Amino acid sequence: MRLRRLLRAFTLIELLVVIAIIAILAAMLLPALAAAREKARRSACANNFNQIGKGLEIYTSDYAQYYPGLLTWDGAETTGMVYQDPVTSAQVSAFVTWGTMATRQFTIGVGRFPNGQSLTSGMLRVAPIGMGLLIDTQVIPDEKAFFCPSNAGADGQALLTALGIWDSNRYPNIGLNEWRKAANASPKVTDARTALLYGNWSRIANSGAGACQAVYVACDYNYLNHPIGSRESFFGAPVPRVAVPWTRPYVMTTCNAPPFKTNKLAGGRAVVSDGILRRYPNSQPPPGYGYFCHKDGYNVLYSDGSVAWYGDGEQRICWYSSLQEEPLKTQLQNLVYAILGDSGGYSWNTNGQFPPNATSTASSNSSAGAALTPRVHNLFNQLRDIDVGTPAY
Repeated sequence: MRLRRLLRAFTLIELLVVIAIIAILAAMLLPALAAAREKARRSACANNFNQIGKGLEIYTSDYAQYYPGLLTWDGAETTGMVYQDPVTSAQVSAFVTWGTMATRQFTIGVGRFPNGQSLTSGMLRVAPIGMGLLIDTQVIPDEKAFFCPSNAGADGQALLTALGIWDSNRYPNIGLNEWRKAANASPKVTDARTALLYGNWSRIANSGAGACQAVYVACDYNYLNHPIGSRESFFGAPVPRVAVPWTRPYVMTTCNAPPFKTNKLAGGRAVVSDGILRRYPNSQPPPGYGYFCHKDGYNVLYSDGSVAWYGDGEQRICWYSSLQEEPLKTQLQNLVYAILGDSGGYSWNTNGQFPPNATSTASSNSSAGAALTPRVHNLFNQLRDIDVGTPAY
């Protein structure tokens, strides 16, 4: 009887075989589980875009169909750009130059202070700009709508380091974790609006517009209708009106205003997308923002309120670099922009802006780099058969 029991027991080899089979099955199932989790996060991200779309619909209906932009649309950078909280009457300067983080399409808040001024806990630090006005007007009461679930646990400094744009003296406050830290450290915070305005955000010393310290707050998504910075024409004179790149026929707008001021002018075009920010360093470039979110595509919100998925399995947007494919057409395009208004003013999302020749810092090269941003926008628009006929990517 005892011998039979011993014969029925598993041998060491049999146990190892069973363990190996379990390991193989786990290896086969884990990628499928990871893909399922990412699909769920992508769906949650699309829900964020639906919320933003409804928020934009409410905002534009309240403001004569105009999209959120800067505090003034007077076409010039002005030190009079001051935000006053209608609740507390506290004020903060929102005057920035367009070489700063305020130009980036993910920026939702900015504050400017004289160097040496102490930023105390609970003081008004940020004026809302761009999509930040949706939080300020409380048409979107939850800050989580502006952060991608696939990037929810990211540390702000680590993310910016991975993107190649971390600088201890010059960086935006970015990520849901940074938001929570700033909100929890301020006694004035009671909701998303007060967190944006009164959060204990970090500052940037000597940033733009002379000697000053600035505060920038950013979200995960790109506001494709972010205000255009003031630029100069080919003749060196300020340009009150500029052509919006990669539109067909050309749409004209004004400096410091969104490219498409109203829902009618937007004409069904893309207005918000997953992050597309990318840097162009002189050495090997890191990938763009999308690599740290969905990797293989982007959720896109259109001005008609619909949300679509732009698949990018080859990750071309993550690694976009130059416009060399159609050099003659690109040069002609840039010439038109130089006369009508420099395309470089169209909401730079890069930090460096020096492709296609990454070692050149010439203004013409900078403009060519900045033109890549609206070219990506154009990809999203052509998905809806809008602005078809502009140069292919």
